[in-house]
Amino acid sequence: MPGITLALLCLLVGLWGCSEDRGDGGESTFGHTPRFDLDSAAEYTEWGVALSKKGDRAGAMQAFRQALRLDPGFAPAHYGVGNIFYLGGDLEGAEGAFLQAIHFDSSFAKAHFQLANALKRKGDLAGAKRAYRQAIRFDSAFAGAHSNLGAVLFEQGHLDSAIEQYRETIRIDSNHANAYSNLGSALGERGDLKEAVEALRRAIALKPEHGKAHYQLAHALREQGDLDGAIRHYRATIRLNPAHARAYHNLALTHRKNGEVDTALQMLSQAIRLKPDFARAHNSMASILNQRGDAEGAASAYRQAIRLKPDFASPRFGLAAILRAQGDDAGAVGQYREIARSGDDEHLRLLAGKMLRSMGQEP
Repeated sequence: MPGITLALLCLLVGLWGCSEDRGDGGESTFGHTPRFDLDSAAEYTEWGVALSKKGDRAGAMQAFRQALRLDPGFAPAHYGVGNIFYLGGDLEGAEGAFLQAIHFDSSFAKAHFQLANALKRKGDLAGAKRAYRQAIRFDSAFAGAHSNLGAVLFEQGHLDSAIEQYRETIRIDSNHANAYSNLGSALGERGDLKEAVEALRRAIALKPEHGKAHYQLAHALREQGDLDGAIRHYRATIRLNPAHARAYHNLALTHRKNGEVDTALQMLSQAIRLKPDFARAHNSMASILNQRGDAEGAASAYRQAIRLKPDFASPRFGLAAILRAQGDDAGAVGQYREIARSGDDEHLRLLAGKMLRSMGQEP
């Protein structure tokens, strides 16, 4: 890329580090007057990156546009425009600008990388995967591209390939906390709990406030039977994100498994308060209430879970058992038939069919 100064390259790296909010650019937030006294596209691009780093996206866009008036083929200015669109949530505009940058400089690894990020946010995982691979092709030591490619592969269910990319990220950057966290998640999904715990502990050592790593570590420890350790890390997750309803739910399940039923109910109440439409939390609440002999409370909670997720087989099965115990066989049959017809759990669908036949009914 002729004419790019070392300062501009450094600023372009800095632009990638900007926080990702979803504003639309609007007017210049710092009130900068547009400059028309610079001599080259590179200088206007440097100015645009500097404004972007200060949060002045409107001013930055003006500077990038002026750079392109001077040199329509200046790839870093197209890249800058793409980043402004990306930060503003205009993924179509971002995609177009990054493609323009790549058109004028096909080896521009960061443009391939940001194109991949835009495509991933649009849900085009296949396109994102191709673009991440292009970024790596032109910069094999691009840790972020390896890490994000791993995330796409993980989302597509290619666990072994995802793990390979996370390990390559760590080989390039041994302090990459997100890569260790994602590696731990993938290893845990694959059933390699010991390695998963090691990777997640490393992520937390590098970044103690890494909420996702605490959450995933709690899962892995619970699977290993270390309930106290799981509780500790679910609570760390909640400390870092007090609105994490799923962490409260999983904490509740862990306390229940540990025999601490009252605490489990308190945690479930918090989960439901944070996410009233959390069907699984209502179902867990019902299960505990039923275990404690509160059939009416349990039935109410089961019904709420069913209202929120009609194909949720578990609460229907629990409600059917309560109805049978109360002598309401017709009600129980209705629940079993719903499970057999459209339940989300194959095992419970089969079991519901057996229950219906044992009651002299056809599924």
